[in-house]
Amino acid sequence: MRGGLVFWGLITFSFPQTVMAEITRIADLQRNQSVTVVGVVDHIPDEDEIMLRDESGKILVYLGPNATLPALNETVRVTGMVDDDGPREINATSLIRADGTTLAMRGYE
Repeated sequence: MRGGLVFWGLITFSFPQTVMAEITRIADLQRNQSVTVVGVVDHIPDEDEIMLRDESGKILVYLGPNATLPALNETVRVTGMVDDDGPREINATSLIRADGTTLAMRGYE
C-alpha cells in the first residue's frame, strides 16, 4: 500500500506507508508490557541474553535458545514483552540489527 502527498495539485510524492512501533525508554518500561526499545549492546552475560542500554538505563534482554547474538556496542531495536515477575527483563520476539537484518526470536520458551 502506498501513501502520497499532493503539493498544490501538481506534483505527487509517493512513499511506502509503514507502521512503526513507538519506542519506549528503558527507564519507562512497565512489567507485563509489550515494548519496542532501541539501545546499544552493553554486555553479553550469557549465550541467550544481552544487556541493552539507552540514555535512560539498562535492561537484560532474553533472546531465547540458539539465538544469533548481536555484537558488543552494536545498536539494535528489540521488540518483546517485559517479564511480569523476577528480575526486570525483556523476552524478545524480534531484534533488528544495525545493518537492518531482522532476527525472529523464540524468547518465551
